Amino acid sequence: MNALIKVFPDSIFTVDDTGSVSMIERHSATFMTHVLRWGWLVLLPAFIASLHVDVAGLTVTLFCLLGGYPIIVLVIANWIFPDTTYEAHFDAEGLHLAIGHAQDLTAHASIFVPYQEITELVTRDHYRDMGRYGTTWVRKYIIKMKVPYGEKPHLLIDTKRSAESVYSVLNRVAKLPATQHILIPPMSTIGDPPFSPARRRERLEERERRLRGEV
Repeated sequence: MNALIKVFPDSIFTVDDTGSVSMIERHSATFMTHVLRWGWLVLLPAFIASLHVDVAGLTVTLFCLLGGYPIIVLVIANWIFPDTTYEAHFDAEGLHLAIGHAQDLTAHASIFVPYQEITELVTRDHYRDMGRYGTTWVRKYIIKMKVPYGEKPHLLIDTKRSAESVYSVLNRVAKLPATQHILIPPMSTIGDPPFSPARRRERLEERERRLRGEV
């Protein structure tokens, strides 16, 4: 049995060369989603009608329900619709992706891309300076295929795993017999990576010398 090469995705989209992304699978509208979206239209006329009825408790109750409706919807939605879960791995035959939730991993999408359909596997180390909040980063796998999947020409997998983890995935995939035709360039860096601990100490010492007037 061939070992799986896990990717540990945080999100999966389709993407084009400009970086514009699209969801792979949108949630279909159900009876419950319609109720949550338009339920306030039932409460509003009921509240207006209660103003003409001498039942103060009913009016107050409807007013509270109407005023707190956004919070009520948020709580119910989080309870009914669980957080999305992503899964991705390579094996001897190709790339397997699943988008769903804990109860059903493939509820939203189940995708298999055989290696013969993949032409290039691009990886990027993407950094963004968030000012006083520090630096955030994400590693990206961009899978370019002969036949596009979804609205955009490529598949995009975002992960918060380390650069070493990404290199390990690339090295293991590149050694598979079925991937020899796939172009796998070195991972590129976008944005300014965070300073190393040594460089951070140097900047702090330089700042302290500047405050003391030594520089």
